[in-house]
Amino acid sequence: MIFTLSETLTGSSKLTAKFADKHRKPWIHIHPGNVSELKPWLDRLEKDAVLNVAGSREPVQGPSIYEFTIEALLVAKA
Repeated sequence: MIFTLSETLTGSSKLTAKFADKHRKPWIHIHPGNVSELKPWLDRLEKDAVLNVAGSREPVQGPSIYEFTIEALLVAKA
């Protein structure tokens, strides 16, 4: 799972997606515009799947990636 506040992957988040592709690991990019896609994606995984959570660094100003990630996971859990 790659969490960002942008619809476009850049920098190390983009590199993480490429690494997952290279190793044939499932991944999803979650941003404020597609949070509803997280739960169905999680539901398709095996029950004992190990998840790697990656994403953007916390910005000095502006919205919090940490708060967004927690909220997205709580929505997916509901």
